[in-house]
Amino acid sequence: MPYTVGLVLAGIGLAVTGFDTGAMLTHDFIFDVILPPLLFEAALSIRWRELRRTCY
Repeated sequence: MPYTVGLVLAGIGLAVTGFDTGAMLTHDFIFDVILPPLLFEAALSIRWRELRRTCY
């Protein structure tokens, strides 16, 4: 299961149950915790040859 799908499912599950984690959604949290794994997975799943062909 892709990381992004897991994040969405976890977010929906937390929203539906009303579970309060106490975590604040700050810029630092987003840039340090959430964004790096998303970018890493995106880089792994990119079709580089197709990207290179369309960009050049």
